[in-house]
Amino acid sequence: MVSTNSAHGTNPALYSQLPYDPEKDFEPVAGVMRIPQLLVVKKDFPASDVAGLVKVAKERGAAKSLSFGTGNTRAGLPLSC
Repeated sequence: MVSTNSAHGTNPALYSQLPYDPEKDFEPVAGVMRIPQLLVVKKDFPASDVAGLVKVAKERGAAKSLSFGTGNTRAGLPLSC
């Protein structure tokens, strides 16, 4: 079976009951590919690293949460990031 980490990682959060345990029922055999990820912000955003981004998000709280965009057509990938 070949699967992506996005489906394997997000299914437990999306479905209350799965017919398998994602941590106990699978064992990785080999890495097949690497997919680079990129995190960017606008030039005038008040953070220039991940720690700063987390700080801004916590300061804003749920009322002024951050938004994101993706060029990916697969809905599961952003959920796993």
